[in-house]
Amino acid sequence: MDEIIKFLKEKVLSKHLFTEELTYELDDSALQGVYSDEIIFSNLVHNDLFFSFDMFVIANEKIYNLNSNGEKLDIRKNYSGVGLFRYELAKRLSSNEITGSMRYVSGTLKNPPAEAIVNSVYNMKLNKDSLSWREEQMLYRDQPNGDGGFDSISFDSKNKIFIDNDKLNFEYNGKCMDISPKTFEKTENKSIFPGFLSREK
Repeated sequence: MDEIIKFLKEKVLSKHLFTEELTYELDDSALQGVYSDEIIFSNLVHNDLFFSFDMFVIANEKIYNLNSNGEKLDIRKNYSGVGLFRYELAKRLSSNEITGSMRYVSGTLKNPPAEAIVNSVYNMKLNKDSLSWREEQMLYRDQPNGDGGFDSISFDSKNKIFIDNDKLNFEYNGKCMDISPKTFEKTENKSIFPGFLSREK
């Protein structure tokens, strides 16, 4: 854990990362999302067995209704704004593993989809200048669908912070899952999300 904290202090904190604009499809291409952002990691706190840090995301995200030709119509949802997310992790003496949570703390967006959502964090590994981990959203969140309503979904993801050509990168590869609100059973969603890569300029 000491090496992870050292990596965060020396290579990650206060760096500004940028995700170039990308698109994704929802609900069998009935909707299209357009996304870009700026990410900053900060506020590292730690003791012998615990550490936490914040991730500020300045996002520009709009979801559009599409016509039958795949052309944009009106904006269905505008998720642009600032969000603060907090990672809280601890070393487990029983397994020598680092596990914890990631949650939305606050932001500027009214009724954000990540509100009251917690991700479990596990399989955190440091390999030289690369810190990787996995996340699974607990319960479910709302995602717009092509019928004007919302679907219950969650994201499972592989995440990595790494140095490439002396620049800091944050990679997020998420898989969208449909969730039954009654049984909490997961099935894979048909929405298409590309990998997100944020890079220090």
